[in-house]
Amino acid sequence: MSLRKNGLRIMHIQPMTLDLFGHKDRDFGTTVRYFLSNLAAAQARAGDTPTIHLLTSSRSHRLNANGVEVYFHRCLQPPASASFRMRFARQFSLSMLRCIRSDQADIVHFHGVLSFQAMFAAVVWRSLQQGIPVVAQEQGKRPVRLLEGWAERYGLRRAHAVLCASPERALDLLTLGARPETQHLVPNGFDPKIFKAITRECRSVKDPFKVLVVSRLSVEKDPLTLADGVCELTRRRGQTNITVIGEGSLKEKFEKRLQKGSTVAKFVDFVSASELANYYQSADVLVLSSLCEGMPQVVLEAMACGLPVVATNISGTRDALGDAGILIPVRDPIALADALEYLADNPEGWLQYREKGLQRVSSFTWDTVAKQIQRIYHGMVKSPITPS
Repeated sequence: MSLRKNGLRIMHIQPMTLDLFGHKDRDFGTTVRYFLSNLAAAQARAGDTPTIHLLTSSRSHRLNANGVEVYFHRCLQPPASASFRMRFARQFSLSMLRCIRSDQADIVHFHGVLSFQAMFAAVVWRSLQQGIPVVAQEQGKRPVRLLEGWAERYGLRRAHAVLCASPERALDLLTLGARPETQHLVPNGFDPKIFKAITRECRSVKDPFKVLVVSRLSVEKDPLTLADGVCELTRRRGQTNITVIGEGSLKEKFEKRLQKGSTVAKFVDFVSASELANYYQSADVLVLSSLCEGMPQVVLEAMACGLPVVATNISGTRDALGDAGILIPVRDPIALADALEYLADNPEGWLQYREKGLQRVSSFTWDTVAKQIQRIYHGMVKSPITPS
């Protein structure tokens, strides 16, 4: 296979429905903007021809998002009344597999290799039959059983490139079957045209401290520890305001804990990227209490807007934040309260973390990430691909 003069045809595949997370299909590329949508838009700007393939709980259809064609494939799945855990990664689509053809794509880029194992193995098999190289992107892991573990290993051993965000996850992928020569560290990114800092006056310690949370309120994000930490801060120094952008199964418990701790809370539905930037620019700190992460985009966006970050010391988040924010142990509300109290009562320290974040994030733009991945693609399409 040789390089195309008019760019590569890149088929991005992520076998999940957006309604799993409370979104509608039409939200993709607007209020739903994450690694996949942002990367594809940057690739289109660079002259390649990416397409995105997702699943839908309705009829198959397509839309254009930021100059990229997005195809929604009808799928077999548990009923919509089933729980998130029952539905997640149990969605399968034959039409998604049939669209993988050598006359349609030069590269297949699969997103979520450690989450959607069955479809991952099927996509790798189909791509190899068509002679198309496969890029496998790691974006977080879910527990698996025997059959899912086999599918995971099958795909990783045959993928031509495996992308992950942290060295620790790269080691995990090696134990699961990824070949060392296929591995590449690729960060998450942000859009500098949207997420940028504004001039801020030095805050007064007498002002209510404004905490921002941009996260699903679900078990893996540990919002209840976050609530306890923020309420501890309120107990120590008085009024604390918290704004929460996100939904999830623990929202009711989370809200009740904040109310019990006399913390003023505002809950906001999903917002556009430009609206989100305004929230970053007006808050005093972003808090992320996750138990596991890929490389959280919200951390990069917050730093780009000059917002200090307090987050749990876990793989992925640690790689995004470096020493530009405050890392705390997981499930430790006192450590969280201590970190918030330091920023609330130390304006000079707050400004130092603001500047550290702005310096660190400057190399994480989506165009930079797209160029790095493009070099990986080009190294793959120069080599012949044989079915396995």
